[in-house]
Amino acid sequence: MKLKDLFLLLLLIFVSTACSNLKEIGNFAGESAKFASYTELTTRYRDTYSREEPYLFEICTNAKCDNEDRDKFIKVAKYEDVRRHEAYADLLKVHETVSTYMQTLAILAKSESFDISKEVSSMSGSIKKYPHLGIEEKHVEAISNLALLITKWITSAYQNYAVKSMIMEGDMHIQTALDGMKNIVIAYKGVHENEKMEVLGSYVIEDKFIDNSKDRQLMILAREQFKAKKNEYENMDQKYEIALNGIKRIAEGHTKLHENTQKLTSDEVREIISKFAKDIKIIKDNLQTLRDN
Repeated sequence: MKLKDLFLLLLLIFVSTACSNLKEIGNFAGESAKFASYTELTTRYRDTYSREEPYLFEICTNAKCDNEDRDKFIKVAKYEDVRRHEAYADLLKVHETVSTYMQTLAILAKSESFDISKEVSSMSGSIKKYPHLGIEEKHVEAISNLALLITKWITSAYQNYAVKSMIMEGDMHIQTALDGMKNIVIAYKGVHENEKMEVLGSYVIEDKFIDNSKDRQLMILAREQFKAKKNEYENMDQKYEIALNGIKRIAEGHTKLHENTQKLTSDEVREIISKFAKDIKIIKDNLQTLRDN
C-alpha cells in the first residue's frame, strides 16, 4: 500500500471514529433545534384578537355588559392586542436563540465542522524526498505522521473539547432560556383557555335564541361552526401540552449532557442521548401531525 493510500485510510478512520462518537449529540441538538424553531403557538398568541373580535359583542352579552362596560371590554381587548404585537418580535427571538444554540451544538458535533482531510491530504501529497536538501524518507514519514496527528487532535480532541466547552458554558443559560420558553407557552395556554371559553360560550348563548321551527337551517350552520371551533380548540389543547413536554425533554437532555461532559463518547451516555433525540423527534412529528389536521 502506498504511503498516501495508507495516510488517507488512517485519516478516514480517525475522522469517522472521532465524529461518530458525537453523532448522538449532533442528532439530539439537531432535533432540539427543529423543535425550538416551531413558532405556531407564538403566532397564534399574537393573532388572538383577530379570532375573538367577531365574538366580542356576544361575549359582552353573555357577561351582561351595558354599553359602557362593552366599550371598556373592547378597549381592553384592543390594548392586549397591541401588547401581543409589540412582544411578538422578542418572543420570536426566544425561539431563534434556543434554536441557534442547538444548531451550533449540532454543527460542532458533526464531522463537517472539523473535517480538514482535504488540507491534510494536500500537505501529505506535496511532500517528497529531496536528498540534496537533506529531506529523506524518514522526513517524509514524519511529515505524514504529523499530518495524522493534526487531524486526530483537531477532529477528535479539539472537537470533543469544543462540544464539552459549549455544553459546560451554555447549560445554565440554555436551562434558563428553556424555562422562559416554558413560561411563555403556559401564558399562551392561559390566553387560549380564556379565548376558548368565551368563543364557545357565545355559540351556546346564541343557540338559546334560535327558533327551531323558523331558523332550523341557521341553527344547523351554527352548530356545525361550533363543532369546527370546538375541534380547533381541542386540537390546540394538545399542542400546548406537547410543546411543554418537548421543552421539558430538551432541558432534561441538555442536563444529562452537562452531567456527563467527561464521558460524552461513552456507550452509556450515547444511548441515553440517542433516546432523548428520538423522543424529541416524535414530539416534533406529533406537533406536525396535529398541524396538518
